[in-house]
Amino acid sequence: MRRTNEAVASTSRARLQHLEKEVSTLWSVVHQLEARLNGGTPNGDPRPQAVAVSRTNHPVESVSEMLSDEDEHFDSDDSGLSPSNTPIHLLHLFDNGLLEPESPSSNTSSRHHTSLKHSHTVATYQKLLPPKELMIRITKYATPWLSIYNLLFPQSNMPRTEEDLLAQYDKSGSPAADLLGMASLLVSLALTVQQFPDDFTGEGPDRMRDPGSFVKDVSDLVERTVTNDDNLGGTLDGIGTTLLYLRLQLGQAPVSKMWLILRRIVALAELNGLPRAAAALKRHQDSLSQPPPDPSVLVSLKMKADVWTSICAIDRVQSLMWSLPLATSNYPLPKQAIIAANGQVDAQAFQYTMIDLATRLLEADSLSQAGRPLAEIFQVVVETDQAMRALNNQVPKGWHRIEWSEFNVYAILQYWQQYMNIRIHLQLALRYDGQDFAFSFITCLGAAQELAKRYISLRPLLAPGFFANRVLDLQAFTGIVFLILAVARGSLSSGAFLQTVDANSVLELVDRAVETMRYAAARAAGEFARQAADSICSLRSLLLQPQTSDSQKITLHLALVGKIHVSRKAKASNGVQRLQPYLPPNQQQDMSWQPSNPIVGNVGGRGDMFAPSIDGLMDSLSYSMELPENYPFFADQTSGTEPWLTWSGWDGNS
Repeated sequence: MRRTNEAVASTSRARLQHLEKEVSTLWSVVHQLEARLNGGTPNGDPRPQAVAVSRTNHPVESVSEMLSDEDEHFDSDDSGLSPSNTPIHLLHLFDNGLLEPESPSSNTSSRHHTSLKHSHTVATYQKLLPPKELMIRITKYATPWLSIYNLLFPQSNMPRTEEDLLAQYDKSGSPAADLLGMASLLVSLALTVQQFPDDFTGEGPDRMRDPGSFVKDVSDLVERTVTNDDNLGGTLDGIGTTLLYLRLQLGQAPVSKMWLILRRIVALAELNGLPRAAAALKRHQDSLSQPPPDPSVLVSLKMKADVWTSICAIDRVQSLMWSLPLATSNYPLPKQAIIAANGQVDAQAFQYTMIDLATRLLEADSLSQAGRPLAEIFQVVVETDQAMRALNNQVPKGWHRIEWSEFNVYAILQYWQQYMNIRIHLQLALRYDGQDFAFSFITCLGAAQELAKRYISLRPLLAPGFFANRVLDLQAFTGIVFLILAVARGSLSSGAFLQTVDANSVLELVDRAVETMRYAAARAAGEFARQAADSICSLRSLLLQPQTSDSQKITLHLALVGKIHVSRKAKASNGVQRLQPYLPPNQQQDMSWQPSNPIVGNVGGRGDMFAPSIDGLMDSLSYSMELPENYPFFADQTSGTEPWLTWSGWDGNS
């Protein structure tokens, strides 16, 4: 039976709180009577008051010392289902011609949150807050990334400006401060602190002089008290805080952790009815016959819908990066007009449309993994390309730019658009043999050059610890490696088109992009950029040096991928190069991840960003980043699992 509001309120914890309140009221009456009778200060036993104070102000040294008896506990008959996620088939029993459900007076998540914030101490959070003077200095660096974040992934309950952060800071000094508000504030500060300019010198506590330590302290605290707490992390504010925490982990945690956190966010959001709220809001907005609901209901639905839409957008971005299945595939992003009323491109609408279109690439990846005919993959690629071109035709002439004088959300969107174009065509472009898939090769080559140019312009404008830096570096790595592969193939091929590729111009562009990566590597949080630049230089040396009869090998190190050993196959006596996976001695007996079908070589594991498969038309270059089934980039970066692959040039007989 669905629990009413009164039943929900009548939990054991609620009853205890009610009794404590009644006892406190009785003691107040007793003290007042004593004061009247004695004509002075009452001499009654003050223990109940002392107990109340100690429960509110008791200091806690660490998160693990938080009192477990302050947690919210429900009666054993509580199913954990709230009015927002009661099963549809049960709701139909009580919403028909005879019965109608009573609208709840307030949001269940809000009531739960209110109860929880009074049952947890905030002393641990307050210890991490910087002094007010330093806080003012820090927030001045927050506005650029906050504006970008809220444009791309809007959330009604998250800070948007420097003023919002300072207002939340002022509220955080109270013993009754909102725990989730403080968590959101600290994560926002951590995201800002890691973007300090190189010449910033912190003042105040030692932890603020070391941004890395501060970020780790905040990450550990929020993870233990919010992210891993089903009750607190499952509220609307808790989900919003965890989404922000996920942005912080983008530059810190392994991919596996980020992936699992996002899956958990999706599950909690579904349990709390966020998808239904988004659907209900759309029905109200589209309905012309029904009277509008109460404004407060619309506000609540709008907040939930915004958070759910951000979850779906982030899910699509991560799935595209790692070629992994969507958790929100049944929930399309809202359709919005690309051009706003002021004639400008709506950044959010453009992004949603672009990534929704690009997720069809996951379908192409699945077809490839299943060994489906190339015609099916080609059909998906062509349809996606046409949709992306239609999107591009909607923006005003002159909107696309390469050079930017300052940080702008349009610069990031146009950069991502070129990356999406590479991803759309990469799989077939790597199969180009001088005749088949020339369109994909030409399109991918052009997009890779555009991406490199935009990277050279955009990357120096970003703060050292900007939350998306490593993603941008990885995307640039994808495009630059394809450029090197194209030049290497052109030097080996007799095909007319490949001989027209301006190798000198392309390699000059590659050099400039690598120089930009070196610049980023020299700044704070630049380790991934350094590894990417080193890997590009190693690949260039391997592929463009004269080929010999000896096998040539290198090892690549990428923080988001792991260690990859590759080799350039020795030139065969008949002049034709064939794909031969190279395995270290201790793995030569285990060939389970090799292609089982020589005609359609389907690697058992999923691929990374390149996500190619192999067949008779392909050589080992297109097979370059294919990883074994155990996803080494999912493992901890200290893992000993390392893929061993062999690279050679495209067949030069076209």
